[in-house]
Amino acid sequence: MPPALSVPQLPVRATGKTVPVTKKRIGVAKPHFPQVADKTPETIFREELQKRLEITATWSKVWEIEAATAKLKLSRITSESTEYRQRHRVEMKVARCDLNVKSLEERLCHLKIGEVTKLLQKVRAQEAHALSQKLNKLGSTIKTVQRYPKIIGDPDRQEFFFSDCHQQWGLGKWYCECLDNRPKWTRYPSEKWFVTDSGVQLYSPMGRVPMDFSDQTVYSHSDSSIAKTDCISNKTKLALSAASFLPPTWHINNQKWGDDGGQAPTNVPKEPTVWFLKESTRNFATGIGMFMSPAECFAAAEPGKEYVVQAHYRRPLLVDPVTGLPRAVGGHKFHIRLYMFLYSPPQTDQVRVYTCKGHGWICIAAKPWSSTDTSRDVQITRDRSIGVSWAMWPKVYARMKGKVKGLVESVVDRFKAPPKKTAFELFGLDFILTTDDKLLMYEANAGPCVKDAEKPMLSQMLDICLPWGAPSLDNNVWDEVTLE
Repeated sequence: MPPALSVPQLPVRATGKTVPVTKKRIGVAKPHFPQVADKTPETIFREELQKRLEITATWSKVWEIEAATAKLKLSRITSESTEYRQRHRVEMKVARCDLNVKSLEERLCHLKIGEVTKLLQKVRAQEAHALSQKLNKLGSTIKTVQRYPKIIGDPDRQEFFFSDCHQQWGLGKWYCECLDNRPKWTRYPSEKWFVTDSGVQLYSPMGRVPMDFSDQTVYSHSDSSIAKTDCISNKTKLALSAASFLPPTWHINNQKWGDDGGQAPTNVPKEPTVWFLKESTRNFATGIGMFMSPAECFAAAEPGKEYVVQAHYRRPLLVDPVTGLPRAVGGHKFHIRLYMFLYSPPQTDQVRVYTCKGHGWICIAAKPWSSTDTSRDVQITRDRSIGVSWAMWPKVYARMKGKVKGLVESVVDRFKAPPKKTAFELFGLDFILTTDDKLLMYEANAGPCVKDAEKPMLSQMLDICLPWGAPSLDNNVWDEVTLE
């Protein structure tokens, strides 16, 4: 069963101090149910169509009057004598043309009225359906909120609650989608909480009650992150704490070299090669620049930012972009994405490690590799190309798992798991291979980019971390790494 919540902390404010949340604050607040009068997208569209219809009808009336005026003017001219009409031929032609134009505008308005009216009928039906669904959802929301206190107080309960609080960062949305597929887990509504000093709207579970899981960790029995793991997710800290796992790495902080007494790299490759300038806290292949020397990297560094600087690793193994098999001539650069998560059970500071054997990616660059080409299509291996069907996966996976064991053992004492909560955190680790069979890791991304293909993997991860009410504990995706 989930452990009891301790008194949480509010997010850090502009003062830089954390504000303790009193029991009164986290107690059951009066729920603010969404109002039926809140407009659905269908209602907004219907109102826009009605305005358009009113405007078009007004113009139709205007053109009707204009056409009638033009018709009267023309009739006056044509009622005159033949001699008069001969003298005013041009005036009569202009009057007839004016009548035709205004009559055409009137007919066009009628056509538009008919078109908008038909669309309006269709949208009204959609609006009625949407409002019906909203009423049903509101009824379901009320029942969930009313049922919650009775269920949460049962020590033998078999129903569990999660709430999606729309956090901008992290994987909370994905975890909630996975939990939504569990028959014994119920989605609990969220509501607006407060706006931060930076203008971000935060949400909490409706009534500010604790959840078995929520991405708003203040109100969650379970945290989807573990403190102090930036020693591996921050590129600078990773290079300082686990240098033996990476290619040679230098540092720039606020436009100053952070190595060798503030001097530029000296022990560098003699042959021309690409150098990478990477912002320490950026992921998803962003914040990366490619240059031909450390000096160019230094010149591109911006004030107030922290970077790592790396020369391209020697003798990269290149592959065919279709098969992923080694290809010496015209081969493409690639990296291997391995998923790993850390898990800390409740009532303990122990951290366990799992690597994903059943899901991963080979990410291949768009164009053939060159040691002197600084274009992104050549040097950046971002796009997923081949999954674990890759022929080399089984052998390479075993080696990557060994690397993870060594990496985590070297930094695990720095992690700070919450002592009374379940805590877990997903990482994407990127590895590279060389032609002389070296395996190097060059970065670890916390909260990596995931897509629908990762949902089965995430579901099995949650089966381990949040086993309450899980449909099955069968696991064919994740391997536990035994730490010494």
